[in-house]
Amino acid sequence: MKERAGTIRKYEEQIETEEPENNPVIAAMIERLDSSCGKIFSKVSELGLEENTIVIFISDNGGQHTYAAQTPLRAGKGWLYEGGIREPLIVKWKNVDGKSFVPVLKNPASEIHQNLFWHYPHYHGSEMVPGSAIRSGKWKLVEWYEKSLLDGNEPAFELYNLESDISESVNLVDSLKTLTKNLSGDLQRWREDVNAQMPVPNDI
Repeated sequence: MKERAGTIRKYEEQIETEEPENNPVIAAMIERLDSSCGKIFSKVSELGLEENTIVIFISDNGGQHTYAAQTPLRAGKGWLYEGGIREPLIVKWKNVDGKSFVPVLKNPASEIHQNLFWHYPHYHGSEMVPGSAIRSGKWKLVEWYEKSLLDGNEPAFELYNLESDISESVNLVDSLKTLTKNLSGDLQRWREDVNAQMPVPNDI
């Protein structure tokens, strides 16, 4: 407890700006996480297990934006926007069998997946409602189920160019209707392929 308080205090004493992503507690957590991973890697090496061990650290979601802004990403934990689905990843391995993604680690432009999908068919305490998303290259399409299933007047889709708009602030659905249709079709086919559970309207 003392060590944790000391780490937080160290960052509280740093010169900071007024940006909302500045949070001494978050900074201290990152430092302690980095230190903890280092201890794990050192122990694996000490035990002579590097030849057949792969260590993977990943979060189950993006950051909690109520504690620190995910700038420049939009929203945070519990949302289909980039602040909620971009996750940290730490990988350390040596001579491990399996499909290698070294090309991606060496060159971010490399691709091993044509599309990525997210599916969230229920409600969340963050106030996000049921929806799903597809990422295809620089394009990301989000579908909100309340709007698509209830057939209301509001548009059910949002389309973003993550290459030029990482903050997901400009919805391009109206100007790129063909792309929207193609991506929504890919998303629908993926849901059918994996037999994704879907919400159903409440008749009450």
